Amino acid sequence: MEKITKLCLILSIVLFLFACQSSKSPTAKAVVCNKPYILVGTSCCLDINDNLICDDDETNLQTEEEIISEENEETESNENPSELEEKGLVEEEAFGLEITVNSLVKKKCIGECSFSGADKGKIFLIADITVKNVNYEKSLRDYYYVSKSNMYLKDEKGYQYEIAFETYNLDKKLEDTKLKKGDFIRGEIAYEIAESLDMLKIVIEDYDKILAETWINLSQIDDVEKPEASFTIRSIDKSWYSSSGVFSGINVAINNSGNVDFRPRFDIKITDTTNFDVIFEESDAGYIGTVTAGEIYYGEIGIYVWVDEHHDFRFEITMLDEQTGIELDKQRENEIMV
Repeated sequence: MEKITKLCLILSIVLFLFACQSSKSPTAKAVVCNKPYILVGTSCCLDINDNLICDDDETNLQTEEEIISEENEETESNENPSELEEKGLVEEEAFGLEITVNSLVKKKCIGECSFSGADKGKIFLIADITVKNVNYEKSLRDYYYVSKSNMYLKDEKGYQYEIAFETYNLDKKLEDTKLKKGDFIRGEIAYEIAESLDMLKIVIEDYDKILAETWINLSQIDDVEKPEASFTIRSIDKSWYSSSGVFSGINVAINNSGNVDFRPRFDIKITDTTNFDVIFEESDAGYIGTVTAGEIYYGEIGIYVWVDEHHDFRFEITMLDEQTGIELDKQRENEIMV
């Protein structure tokens, strides 16, 4: 019995010593990662954008995505448009229409010059254009709608010019219409622009989408065509009252031998040659309407000037183009009051 007790005591001492030795062994330290680092396994890695993905892994992922994207683009570029349309990858091209500029003309007025003349320093640019649907087969639309209100000019500085109301006075104005595959339409459209402009772009838009555009060089266009006209004094209306008289009108014949309509303006000067007094001097005297190209116009310049009896008088009349101020002709006539 004593031997068993001693054996148990020795075994207890051994177990106690073993437990003490185990408690003194070092414990593993916990890994702590401060931003911008994150813990992955038992180590830290950099995560600048704070998306819980190591930046090194993210770079490798982006590189793989770029390679896949490039491969897809190369595959798509090798497919024809009809195959892409079937996949729904193409809706319509940026430029669905084509503009051809047939001619350009500068004018100071369209129609009746007294009502539709360009403002000072400006001119009307009349463009004869053809618009054609060249992109129907690449579009999911049945047609393109061409409207004058969707066409504008843009200069090199980005300023935009809408169509002039005078467009509707043009005999061959462009009509609004639908253009299906291969269809085209031709017509004229007018814009009021500064005379100093050299380069402009004609643009057709549809819901802020450009369907066609083309640049035009205005420096290659002739200046506004000037009228070619002359006139003659047919007679001078006068009345006599006892010791005085009155000039009441000047009858003229205007020959417009040029190719453009114009509205004449007359500067009139009347001198009493008996005593060398200028008794009447006026610019833009009277009113005469538009003289059509190739026609002779008969009209009267209205004046009302009282004069003394038995005096001689000299009339100096200058005809100018109202829009440009260009002198077209000048006549002189002597008249004696009896």
